[in-house]
Amino acid sequence: MLAMVSKSPFSLRFLQDFRLLADEGKVVKSARSLGHRDGWGVVHFDEQPVYLGHKALYDDGSEANAAVSTDYDKVCDSVREEQLKGILLAHLRKASSGRKVLENTAPFIDRGWIFSHNGTIYGLGSEEVSDSRSLFQMLLEEIEKHGDAVEGIRSTVKQVRDNYKYSSLLFLLSNGKHLYAYRDYTRGADWDYYSIKYAKIDSSTLIFSQEETWKLEWESIPNRRLVIADRNLKTEKPIKI
Repeated sequence: MLAMVSKSPFSLRFLQDFRLLADEGKVVKSARSLGHRDGWGVVHFDEQPVYLGHKALYDDGSEANAAVSTDYDKVCDSVREEQLKGILLAHLRKASSGRKVLENTAPFIDRGWIFSHNGTIYGLGSEEVSDSRSLFQMLLEEIEKHGDAVEGIRSTVKQVRDNYKYSSLLFLLSNGKHLYAYRDYTRGADWDYYSIKYAKIDSSTLIFSQEETWKLEWESIPNRRLVIADRNLKTEKPIKI
């Protein structure tokens, strides 16, 4: 997962370097191979959320791998030509539940929110619907119920902890005004894989990433903590959830 919050046009190098993780990105220790080739998506959020590109394995196997996808090239061209800024969320999928179709391929867009999740919530979702997509719907329902994003996140996390076993609830969530980055992994899980870090690139850009692909002054989000960033790149002290 990758997120950028920027007051100036996005730097293409981060999006271009990120795509290489489709072939060589870190995975859980039990996985048979590196990489995330089951689909990818890139969403831009300025005034409203828009898919810049979105592919799944069942759509076209050759395009599901972002490392070689011509459609991913088109996304990069759009970012450069349109000088996009605001919030950008990118995801490379390695499926653990749910069919390898577009509907289960993050980032997801719904009701003015965008969302990506990494990890497995055992028993949530079905053969058709992924656990990640189901988690997103739970979050939206609880946020609407409480009228507050943090309380909605807190309520959703409690429900999952009380009713399901999971490897990780690591997610990125945004309404276009704020970016919410949450880390939660269970004991015995691959803690170094289920990590999320953030860093300021300069005075105009903030980046969130699971891997330290770039040499930056990273800050790691502690377990069971939520970090909130706004469009002015201000980050609040991690909140315990």
